[in-house]
Amino acid sequence: MIKHWITGGCSFSEPPWAWPTLVHQQLGATVRFYPTAMSSQGNGLISRKIIWQCQQLLNQHNANEMFVGVMWSGPNRHDFYYRDDPGFTGNMHGWRENPTRFVDGGEGAWVIMNPHWQMGSCQAWYSKFHDDVGAVIYTLEHILRTQWFLKNAGIPYVMSTYMDAVIPVWCQTHPDTAHLWQMLDHDHFLPITGLYEWCQDSTDIDFREDDKHPVPEHQKLFVDQVMWPFIKEKYV
Repeated sequence: MIKHWITGGCSFSEPPWAWPTLVHQQLGATVRFYPTAMSSQGNGLISRKIIWQCQQLLNQHNANEMFVGVMWSGPNRHDFYYRDDPGFTGNMHGWRENPTRFVDGGEGAWVIMNPHWQMGSCQAWYSKFHDDVGAVIYTLEHILRTQWFLKNAGIPYVMSTYMDAVIPVWCQTHPDTAHLWQMLDHDHFLPITGLYEWCQDSTDIDFREDDKHPVPEHQKLFVDQVMWPFIKEKYV
């Protein structure tokens, strides 16, 4: 019986209007809800937060009482850990959670980076070190680490992506990524290429004008037609 619902992702997965809250309503009020999604975070932090939250629960609860839902974010989003402030971590976009912390009592923090941000750390990373193939490699490794952790612990889970660019088609045959793609357990992924593409192709509802995010009406249709039927058939 599911007693704990743990979710992760980016802004497409943030409560209170996104799919984690809607699935929680389907699961029932007696199920405890642990949302870890945050706008603009990449797949490294999504993975780390899910693993940390699940491990805290495993200290007191059985794995079969837990259920995890993850919606993976853009491969070009990056992050790094620090303990001593390197001096260029301030948020230049008015976002109070960058750098961010999630480990109770942890010493360090995580700085989130996106290609279009003007922070010094972003300029340094994307001008000198970023590579599109490398970013997909990191993403596949983050997904696999999470998959293996959940399987090893015996925790049921479901995964998806916020856009089809998260796991691009070319990674199935690229010599540096094909072996990683083959190790993904595709049976645990929703039968869509991405939430954005599903909303675009399966509904006539307009996206949010300012940034092309799904609106609550998108999210409800997505849960009613795709995610909840998938969860109900396989797990509930």
